[in-house]
Amino acid sequence: MRLADAFGAAGTPSALSRWFDARLNDAADGLAALSERLRPRRRVLFVEQADGTLWSPAAAGRLEGGRLAFAGTPPSLKGAEVEFRLSPQRFVFRELELPARAAEFLDGVVRAQIDRLTPWRAGEAAFGWSAPRPGGSDRILVTVAATKQETLAPLLDIGAETVIVTTSREEDSAAIAVVTQRARASSRQGRWRFALTAALAFSLVCGVAALAAEFTLGASLSDEADNLSASLDQRRAALLRRQHASDNPEAQALNARKRANPSATVVLEALSRAIPDDAYLTQMQLKGDKVEIAGLAADAAVLVKHIEQSPHFSRATFTAPTTRSGEERESFRIEAHVAPLFTVSP
Repeated sequence: MRLADAFGAAGTPSALSRWFDARLNDAADGLAALSERLRPRRRVLFVEQADGTLWSPAAAGRLEGGRLAFAGTPPSLKGAEVEFRLSPQRFVFRELELPARAAEFLDGVVRAQIDRLTPWRAGEAAFGWSAPRPGGSDRILVTVAATKQETLAPLLDIGAETVIVTTSREEDSAAIAVVTQRARASSRQGRWRFALTAALAFSLVCGVAALAAEFTLGASLSDEADNLSASLDQRRAALLRRQHASDNPEAQALNARKRANPSATVVLEALSRAIPDDAYLTQMQLKGDKVEIAGLAADAAVLVKHIEQSPHFSRATFTAPTTRSGEERESFRIEAHVAPLFTVSP
């Protein structure tokens, strides 16, 4: 499927929107039907007698002249489920023998054959059928009952919540529902559809709000938690250092020694700046506040002068005679005091 087919062109519903609309309608229909079944209601049954009277314990009436007339004061049938069980003389009955697989499509099969089975077209007839019965090898039998729609019209306009018109071909056979009309079914479905749409919209808004809160507040809280954790770690490390330094004599002595002795790294950095480029160090040894170096230089006396000029060293002296090598360089060994600038702060 192309992307344009899924989302639809401008002004036309897409396949996705049609699918969603159909599922929403199915859910609304199901909820409306469920609420209809769960809601208690008054049931009234009118049975047509041999003389044409529609009798029930609540009232009695007669269907004639295209109208339903009650004897005395008409009963209040508002909100009730009313069934009219009419005499079989008002209907045409036909037997249909069908393949067993047709049981799944009886509505379409019967509707397609109404013109052949009855004097009326499908749009003019009110019809129903019985439950399928076995009719032999891979066959079923169905009894179809039909009459003209306008004959039953007065029964449907009585203000009841539900009107069902039934009949039976024989007195002891199961009733066949010919017409079932539920008042305000579409409005109930519409109300459920609106409720579902509102619930989905509310859920969507809540989901978006939750995501926004997670991205904003969650990130802020995470940063605060990280900062707090780092601060606690620093404070814990500082407390441990203090406790260790104050309680452990060895640690105290080590800290004092670190403060009293210069750093070898800093001394080496200062020497690399003090000696000229034509001099090379082959050895460096740091002893307390003194440093002893050995190496090769073009002029060892000048090298001592450079070390003395550095603010980081003092009292530079030779500790061994200088000798000249075959490369016309002098081998030297010099000792100097390291200035207190290199001591490590506590």
